[in-house]
Parts: sequence; C-alpha cells; structure tokens
Amino acid sequence: MPLLYCGDWNSDPPVSTSDRGVTVPGMPVVLCPVVMAYNWIRSRIKGQHDIRFGLDLARFRVEEWHPELFGPKGQFTFNGSVTLPGKGSLNQYNNYAAFLLGLPQQVAKSIEPDWMSPRQWMEDLYFRDRWQASRNLTLTLGARWEY
Repeated sequence: MPLLYCGDWNSDPPVSTSDRGVTVPGMPVVLCPVVMAYNWIRSRIKGQHDIRFGLDLARFRVEEWHPELFGPKGQFTFNGSVTLPGKGSLNQYNNYAAFLLGLPQQVAKSIEPDWMSPRQWMEDLYFRDRWQASRNLTLTLGARWEY
C-alpha cells in the first residue's frame, strides 16, 4: 500500500498508512550480503622453532535493491489546496476532503531499474616463526601481506 499524507495534523489523522505494516518510506529494502572465506594454514615445529604460514581468501558479495525517496510503492500527498473554498484558510479538513475526492496534490514513485551488486576479493598471506632462544626468552618474527 502506498503512503498517504493528508497535510498537517496535531492529533491522530483520519488517514495514515505509515503505521500499518511498513513504517519506513523506502521499504521494501532487499540486502543479501554473502561472505565466503577460505583458509589454508600449515605449521611445523623443528627444533626450537615453531613456524606457521598460511593463506586467507575472502569473497564479499552484496546484492541490494532499495529505491530511495518515495519507495517502490509510491506516495500520495493531499494538501487540500484543491478543496479550498475561495479565500478561506487551509486546514486539515480540506486535506481530508481532497483525500476523499481522490485529488492528490502530489503523486510520486521511486524506480530503481537495476540491482547493485558490488563484489570484492580479499587476499592475505602470512608467515610466523616463534623461536625459543632460551628457557626465559622467546622471539617471534612475523610478516603479513594483505590486499
């Protein structure tokens, strides 16, 4: 159901769909993030050295669709200017009358013709050597490359 706005109301308006089902004007929003991660790790202990090295791969993919501004369902705005009698002052009853007569001041609908689908690979390589030089001293040397 599209959003219906009937002017300015200080109390509960007789016509409002903003609290029925969907409360965000840009709804529906479709977000489908996918993360695929691959790890390859090797370790080797030789003497007093504990050596580890490996590879991390991650694939990020996002499928999203979210029309901005008025939403895919549309919006009707009834401001009552079409039902204003002569030089009277505009009030909420003119807005409601415009709604009942089906005379909107503004009709809007957002269209997003394409899905946004960003994709990205992330690669990491690392190497670590932990050397126990003595009983009280351990040295660790490591390197990591990320792209």
